Amino acid sequence: MSDSCKARAVFCAAALAATAGMAFADGADVIVGELLPQSGSAAFKAGPVGSTVVFSVGTTSCNKGDVEFEWFASTNRHPVIGQNLFKLDNGRFIHVGQSWLKHGFTALQQNACGLGCQPSGTGTLLGVGCSDPYGASLNAGQGSAGPKSQVNAASGVFTYPVQYSATMTAANNSAIARRLQTPLSAYTATAQWFVEGQYVAQDDAQNGNKNNNASYRRATIAATTNGGGDVTDLTLSLTGSTVREVPAIFAWRDHGNGPNTPDNTVQIASFDVPDDGRFIQGVKVIQVSPTLWRYEYAMQNLNSHRSGQYFRVPFPAGTTITNAGFHNVPYHSGEPHDSTPWTTSIDTSQISWAGPAYSGADPAGNEQTANALRWGTIYSFWFEADVGPGTGDGGTELGLFRPGSGSPVVRFTAQTPGGALVGPPLNDSCASAFPVGNGTFAFSTVGATSEGPDACSFFGSAAINQDIWFRYTALADG
Repeated sequence: MSDSCKARAVFCAAALAATAGMAFADGADVIVGELLPQSGSAAFKAGPVGSTVVFSVGTTSCNKGDVEFEWFASTNRHPVIGQNLFKLDNGRFIHVGQSWLKHGFTALQQNACGLGCQPSGTGTLLGVGCSDPYGASLNAGQGSAGPKSQVNAASGVFTYPVQYSATMTAANNSAIARRLQTPLSAYTATAQWFVEGQYVAQDDAQNGNKNNNASYRRATIAATTNGGGDVTDLTLSLTGSTVREVPAIFAWRDHGNGPNTPDNTVQIASFDVPDDGRFIQGVKVIQVSPTLWRYEYAMQNLNSHRSGQYFRVPFPAGTTITNAGFHNVPYHSGEPHDSTPWTTSIDTSQISWAGPAYSGADPAGNEQTANALRWGTIYSFWFEADVGPGTGDGGTELGLFRPGSGSPVVRFTAQTPGGALVGPPLNDSCASAFPVGNGTFAFSTVGATSEGPDACSFFGSAAINQDIWFRYTALADG
């Protein structure tokens, strides 16, 4: 079937499902249907404690799947709910704050998403097409909140009951513990703000539906200042409507030129790591003078368990790089992950930012303690260069932290100085071919050289250009 036929078939199937008022995904499929204030337009707020204030918003989940969604409170077959706050200012998109995770305990059977709720008749299952609301104050509950470090967002599997270390327990003696923490210093009057909610659950992930679990909504923040102009308090309010099934990094493009005014110069691209999860890269290039360009990159780990360890951007020889920067969202309340900023390095052909390399499982290794780009977070990178992006796209590279099958790197097509490309992929030659088995494997030919034999005919040519190599061993003879 041609691509156009496939597209028409998918469109018709979706139209029929919508006309019937029924959910249409295969298997359980939870989404964030609404992000809601606590009262009026205001979010839940506590603090400040010291220089930090906390917020919480309500989340309404909807089951778009064609089977009931699990909500068993006494096992790890229930959803966990995370919240994030992001800031867009002067073309830069950064992750300001994150919460611990609310553990779901029962599901109502409502119809907030208009899918035609088919009630399950029990609080342990969210019916097909049904919705369940969790209020802002409920999501802000501290006692039952669990750390993100005990969740594999790629598989939806997590430790339950939650295992609280002594450090986590001690950190809970505060009004800001385990909640969506926001430093007062993050406030700027010119910024736009966005909140994001994300659900993670086993049955959703096992049915291949984990990549639509995050939604975002615009917010505003008002600051209280003292006589000296120092910010002493913040209040967050929600505005606009929830953008369903769209991670917050897309707000950079959707509102890049102001509220509801898109900036189509922002490039957004996704990459799904085989047998793992999704990374999303955002890129914007700003010409700040006739001979100077600012390059802004943001990388969102939506749900990859392997996580990110380094990020690099190439540039042509002779390029002058200045004003490089990095931002990562801090962990808090006893989470074991370190928040030390990645190290910036510049050589003659690339700029890179790197955290510690993987050294093995805990307690001897750093699997849980290293500052890796872990699920549900965005890290931001920037620099200025005296070379513009050129007319063609270049490429960037994200190195993965945890080991796993397939390539240890992820490559994106992106604007870079002079359209520079990272070096060839690790499996660029036959000698370095990646072993693969049965299944589906993502790949990228960005930066690949041409080595393959003239064995096939493509568009009238027998040459195979920009080839990469895989090695497959048959499982049986005959």
